[in-house]
Amino acid sequence: MPTLFSWFFLSVIFLIPSYMFAEQNLRIFVGADTAATDSIFDSKFYQDKKRYGYEGYIGTKIGIEYFFTKKNGIRAFAGLGYANIKLLNEKNGFDLFSGVGTRVEVDYLFNYYSDEKFDFGFFVGMNYFNAFYKRKYEIILTNQVLAILGLNMTIKSYHRIEFGIGVPFFFKGRYDSQEYNNVPVNRKLNNLYYGISYVYLFDL
Repeated sequence: MPTLFSWFFLSVIFLIPSYMFAEQNLRIFVGADTAATDSIFDSKFYQDKKRYGYEGYIGTKIGIEYFFTKKNGIRAFAGLGYANIKLLNEKNGFDLFSGVGTRVEVDYLFNYYSDEKFDFGFFVGMNYFNAFYKRKYEIILTNQVLAILGLNMTIKSYHRIEFGIGVPFFFKGRYDSQEYNNVPVNRKLNNLYYGISYVYLFDL
């Protein structure tokens, strides 16, 4: 026979999710994401010569967020999109590598100001970014982890615009071609990523 404690425990288990959904604290979102940076790559393949270039990314993202108080929340999302990199060559021109990028991010959200029209706040988090670049028979594969800091504004509870900065602190990459395989590629970590994004939020 169920004890009084058992009934109490089951009531809590079912009432907490009901309260969460009633307060609309749990939401999903979809949107568009961008990122860009200046970059310097080093590789033994280039005989210790640095290659200056630019990186860019544009893609979609989908995620979920939960505000455990009116001002404090957490979220997680994944993204997939088009990535490219332009590297300076010996002729003073740029070689374009194009490919696919994937992103996974977890953030803490803080709403600094709220009213009926919009919310304004900031977010901090961690982002993992993986990219596959290709140019003819050349391939560059990169993996990196970034610390994220940004500002956001949510308009009428459903439209959110964000500006973020990424600070890379881990990078691992390799270069492959018809002549060379698994050549290590390193990236200077003093270049910041920056980007803007838009998401639409759905109540659950």
